[in-house]
Amino acid sequence: MNHHNPATPPAPSDEPWQTKEVLEHAKQDLQSRLTDVKEAATHTVHEMRATASTTAAVARDGYQALRHDATTHFSSYREELAFHIREQPLKSVGLAALAGVVVGLLVRK
Repeated sequence: MNHHNPATPPAPSDEPWQTKEVLEHAKQDLQSRLTDVKEAATHTVHEMRATASTTAAVARDGYQALRHDATTHFSSYREELAFHIREQPLKSVGLAALAGVVVGLLVRK
């Protein structure tokens, strides 16, 4: 039975120049792969920035539209309220007084 001791190095079968050539080839291959990884990372960063920029623009547009809608609804509500108060001032004062009494009772409890 032939036992191989891992502590003993294998017998050199290649010439030294072949080993150097293999190492040089491995080094070049590693550098090439590292360059590919760097280019992929740079490309990914550019894509992420473009996506973030697009998302921010969409969010800004959505916020502006929401703000405009809220302003429009508030203005419309305010105008309607003013119209109803002008049409029926005694009823409006009575409702406001009643609301004040209700809030006062709720706070007192």
